[in-house]
Amino acid sequence: MSRISIVYFLFAVLFCGNAVSQTKIYYENGDVYTLSVNERVFVSNQPNVYVRTTYESTGHIHFRAINEIDRVDYQPQPWDYMTPASPEWCATYEPYTSGYTWDDQLYERYCPDS
Repeated sequence: MSRISIVYFLFAVLFCGNAVSQTKIYYENGDVYTLSVNERVFVSNQPNVYVRTTYESTGHIHFRAINEIDRVDYQPQPWDYMTPASPEWCATYEPYTSGYTWDDQLYERYCPDS
């Protein structure tokens, strides 16, 4: 392998590999959340997790609680591109999968036989 080939290979491994990598969290119920650039993840089985900030000028230390996130990536549904309350939509729609939504209200009102 020539010296130039090695340089190109190292460039491809070091720089291009980072450009396509993504961190994903897979929840037990099958949901997925993709982390954005520079987003941090803390994994713990403790009920409370804190971040420590030290102020150099005063020497004070501040602890701030981190809230648990429940964000997930949107998964397209088969009924997304159908007209709400249409017969096809009523036959395909699965009510109450995301709590109680506007679509659930439409389902109750216009799809009584489903």
